[in-house]
Amino acid sequence: MTTGQCYCGAVTYQIEGDIDYIVHCHCRNCRRASGAAFYSAGFLAASQFSITSGEASVREFNFPENPDGARCFCGTCGGRLYIRLPMPGLINIAINTLDQEPDEDIGVHINVESKAPWDEIPEGRDQHNALPPDMLTHLRALMHTE
Repeated sequence: MTTGQCYCGAVTYQIEGDIDYIVHCHCRNCRRASGAAFYSAGFLAASQFSITSGEASVREFNFPENPDGARCFCGTCGGRLYIRLPMPGLINIAINTLDQEPDEDIGVHINVESKAPWDEIPEGRDQHNALPPDMLTHLRALMHTE
């Protein structure tokens, strides 16, 4: 089991099973929302995820371009937690909120055509100008892991 929390610890969560698909999104919206060069997200079936404390503190910001999805964050500290995706049954976790950080970077860099001009992706890392051609296949597989 993997656990995580927001910055202030008001909201905690747990994940059953592994996070098998990680992306580092360099699109302008993710950079703005995360306040960083990219947003690192671990995708998983929503059924693998549960809030263990502070559920009443979770707030949502619905995507203007797609109201079926929302960025979910702590209403106390503002710390980003996860994204409720417009694909039912699927979420992504902000990797930086995990208590047990990954030992190595297994993520794929996406939307690198809009990365910050000063951002350097390490040589040899899997990267795509937009979404990888197999991303939808990975996401659909995650939704059927139950």
